[in-house]
Order: sequence, then C-alpha cells, then structure tokens
Amino acid sequence: MTAAKRIVLNDDGWILTAITTPLDAKTIKERMIDTYAESNLHTLSWCVGDSSQSSYESDEVLTEIEEVSQRWLNQNRKLVNIKRLVDEGGGPLTTITRLGQQAGLRVLPSLRMNSHYDPSLNSRGVAPIRRDHPEYLIGYPDTEFITDTLHWGVRTGLNYARPEVRKHVASLIIDLFERFDTDGVELDFMRHPTFFKIEEAYSSRHLMTDMMRYVRQRMNEVKAASNRDLEILVRVPPTFADSQRIGLDVETWIKESIVDTVAVGGGFIPLHSSIREFVEAAQGTDVQILGSLESLRLAVDDEANYAIAARAYTEDACGLYMFNYWHKSADWKRRVLNTIADSKSLASANKRYQLEFNDRLAPNDLHSYSFRHAIPWVQLPVLLGDSLTNKGPVIRLDLADEAEEETRFTLTLSFENLTPEDEIEVLINAIPLPSLDQQRTFGKWQRDEWTEFPKRVAASEYEGGVIQYSVDQPPLKQGTNLIELIPVARTVMQNKPLILRDVQLAVEH
Repeated sequence: MTAAKRIVLNDDGWILTAITTPLDAKTIKERMIDTYAESNLHTLSWCVGDSSQSSYESDEVLTEIEEVSQRWLNQNRKLVNIKRLVDEGGGPLTTITRLGQQAGLRVLPSLRMNSHYDPSLNSRGVAPIRRDHPEYLIGYPDTEFITDTLHWGVRTGLNYARPEVRKHVASLIIDLFERFDTDGVELDFMRHPTFFKIEEAYSSRHLMTDMMRYVRQRMNEVKAASNRDLEILVRVPPTFADSQRIGLDVETWIKESIVDTVAVGGGFIPLHSSIREFVEAAQGTDVQILGSLESLRLAVDDEANYAIAARAYTEDACGLYMFNYWHKSADWKRRVLNTIADSKSLASANKRYQLEFNDRLAPNDLHSYSFRHAIPWVQLPVLLGDSLTNKGPVIRLDLADEAEEETRFTLTLSFENLTPEDEIEVLINAIPLPSLDQQRTFGKWQRDEWTEFPKRVAASEYEGGVIQYSVDQPPLKQGTNLIELIPVARTVMQNKPLILRDVQLAVEH
C-alpha cells in the first residue's frame, strides 16, 4: 500500500482579525481546526507575523498590549483577540498548537522572513526595529530611488546584511520552538523574497547560512533536552540558482541537514519549478522535499491543483505545501486533500495542465516587486515571428498522466491577434498534428488572471483566436513533451504581432 503524501497547509492568521465575536478556544476549534477533520492533512502551519512584527503572544506584543491606551486597544481587533486568548489561558499560538496536536496535526508557527509593504515608519503598529532603526532597511529612508524600479520596490525590507537584523530574527525563530510546545518552525522565505540589497545578495548568502546554522544548533539542543520531534521547514524560490541569487544557499542547507523540509517555489510557477534538483541534493539525507501550490494564482480549481500535484510527484516530491487554501470549506478540504494525498486517487482524477505566463508576475503593488525578483521567467508569452529556417519556438510541457483506454487529452492553444487567414503547424515531439483535426475559433477569448489585491483572480479578455486539438498518446507521452509551433502563413497586411498567450492540456479519465 502506498503511503499517503505529506500535505502541509498554511493558515495566514486570518482568525485574529476576521472574527468579530469574542475569540476563544472553542471558536478556534470550530472555525479552524475542525475544518481539517478527515482531510488527510499532516501539518498545519500558522502565520505568526513577519520578521519585524508579531501576531501572537510574543513578549513584544504582550508589552504593547500593556502600554497602549484602552481606546487604541479596543480599536485594534488583533490585539483584542490576542489579549482575550491570553486571559483565557495561553494566547493564539499556545491555543492553536494545543488544539491542532489534539486533532492529530503537527503544528508549525510560520514566520514570514521579510516584509516589503510600505507603512509609514512613524505610524502606530510599526515594529520598533523598523521605527527606531531605519538604517536596518534595504533602502535607507533618505536614499532616493527611481519609482517603480526593482530597487525601489524592495527598499522597505529588513537588510539581513546587518548583524543586528540577523540576531533579532534568530531570537524570534528560537522563541517559537523554545518557549512554545510547537513541532518546530516554518521560515517563509517567499514572504517576501528579498533580504539584501540586490547587488549584494549573492555575495552575502553565507550570512544567511550562518544564521540558519545558529538556529539549527539551538534546535538540536532543545530536541536533546526535551525529546521533542522538532523540524525546520523553509519555503524558498523555485530553483537553486534563484535562491542563491537572492542570498539563500538552499543547496547547502539541504546537504548539511540544516533544514528538515523544503517547500519548493511558493506555488508561483508550479509547473516550472526545479523540484528534481532539490530531491537530488537531498539524497543521502533525511530532508523532505515538497512541491508547492498557491491558491488565487493558476491553481484556482480542482483540475489545476491535481495536475500540479501529479507533476510534483513525478519529480519525486514527498508531498505538497499549500498556501492560501485555509479559506476553503471543510467539504473541499476532505475531498481535495484526500485526493492529492493518495497517489492512486490522484492518478485517476481529471486534470488541467496550464502553463504559467510572465504577465501575471508583473509588479502591481509594492510587495510584488520582491516576487518578481525571486521568480525566474517562464515560457509564455511567445512572439511568433517569420521563420527563416522553417523552425518555430518549442514549448515544454511535463505530463504526469499515462493514457488508459478511456483517457482523453485536449490541447488548447490561445493566441492574441490570430485571424482565419493565419496558418500554424503544430508538432508534438516532432510529430505534426493533422490540421483537419483542429477546431478553430476567432474573436474575443478570456483567461483568468491574477489582478491587484484584493480583486485577485479575474477574467482578462484578448482579441485573437483559439486552436484546439484532440491528442493521443503518442504523440503525447508521460514525461516531457515538446510542442513546436511553426507559422506557415500570416494575414496579408497584418501589422500586429501573433502572440501565443496560453497553453492548456486537459486530461479526462
């Protein structure tokens, strides 16, 4: 019998600000913990804030509660709920850890390792390390930047080149497993993924590794003294190269077993993440490698989630990390989490492989600049120009499914500026697809895309056309498929470029 895949699900701490009635342990159990009953969830990670501001019963927050006026306290729902839970006998982290463990879950406090939002340094609620030490920021407050550049977009994050910042963050991390009865800690390097000045990040990566070794050493001491099964889980960019470029030497962390679990990629480009290289680096260690999904991106329906999960397992991931799925219903969690935790059920599930596109990674608010910094370019969109060699661009699509007698594969290619006079030859693994078998539609077509917060996913409209094929295995195959597109003829006097915007492969079992 195949063992269940490990499923880790992140909760962003919503319950502290979303609940208007008095928040107590009973409400947390009913509204949060009980929603994972019979879902095959292995680990719940709960966000406790970021590297400069806490959202749990930390010493800093307890001091703030004591010092602020009652009027300000009553206006701050998060602080009110933390105080209620402390008065009840613990606090949110203590309560959630106890209730989660009683429900059979491992519980990891999740610390966001940086923040690139843009609050005023003088506003109430800004952490003292930012307010009192603006020189600790990546961009000093008196440094001038060109607006809307990458350097401008990441300027508000803490600069880990400063030893004071690393000492501060290390103390926060250690407190989470030393003072609380958690199962370890999650260090979320994807929220938000810039930690040094851009031009200094690669050459500073040893500084972050030194901090990680320090935390590992202290965790080993706590484990030896308490006999607790503690772990360090990290969420990092989708390749070793991109991790190192922003100052994270994740390969060394794995090979030295500084970390126990690595969630690859953050879910931004799940079908392009280099999971295999992480798995290969972990050989000979006990480090677990997880694929990643993030809701509100491409993974907005079950078929897309199943395709991402299946692809991760073909790369030998031992499970999945899921971000922003806490809001799903209990029925959804039971149905979907049980499916993706079981390889056999997942193999027979319908799927949709939709390739990621660079357009949705363009910065649209301040903190998204750091995402653009950490995530590599992907294959779409593709500008289809005239060929001088009768060759066209090649798109890679990794397919986890194997054809059975009733399996149907449908390839959908969506173009901007495609007209009925355009002719495109499509080959899969060097085998041409018969043009007589294609279905073509023209005019406006839509694609769900990420928009600025809080609009999230919305339909974007394009003028052009869609070509659809029913495809067999072969030419499709389990594993890597190469899709080549060769423009044969273009509309006369057409000045607009022909652009491949979307590639989807639907699998029906």
